[in-house]
Amino acid sequence: MEMLIVIVVIAILAAIGFVTYGTIRRNAYDAKVDLALNQAEKLVIAYDRKNKPGKDPSLDVHFVKNQMIQQGYIDDKFINQLKDFSPMRAYGMNNRDNWVRILWCGGHKYLITAEAYSNGIPEDDYYDETDACHHDNSVWNSSFGGGTGHTSTDKPRYFRIKSLDLSS
Repeated sequence: MEMLIVIVVIAILAAIGFVTYGTIRRNAYDAKVDLALNQAEKLVIAYDRKNKPGKDPSLDVHFVKNQMIQQGYIDDKFINQLKDFSPMRAYGMNNRDNWVRILWCGGHKYLITAEAYSNGIPEDDYYDETDACHHDNSVWNSSFGGGTGHTSTDKPRYFRIKSLDLSS
């Protein structure tokens, strides 16, 4: 009987520890998302001061990110820094990594995003924001713009976004 009580107490403590560890890990990941978005914001501002993207129908929302990579502002390590414990991996989608997205919405407007576990905008609102960025880029460049790819996980997803308008 005493052995059963000891086993139950150990099981309860293990369950509490497991839940607490998961919560701490998700909160740490969300803090890392905030740090990555703040770093990306500073890099985009520095890029925008030096570069003035022109109008061209071939320039899509990824143009600035690609230019930032070519000019050494960012690299693949920076873009993929959030992949280790991303929500997509936690949902069992190992073929998907979360990355820092830098979208150019035309002119001096940018959208910087990353998926988080909490305290972000819901998935539908996120896709509305990114689709609007694609649309604004298409209007700016007089091109046919596509939308944003959607990945369904059947789980609630949250995204943190920084919207920059550096026109002034």
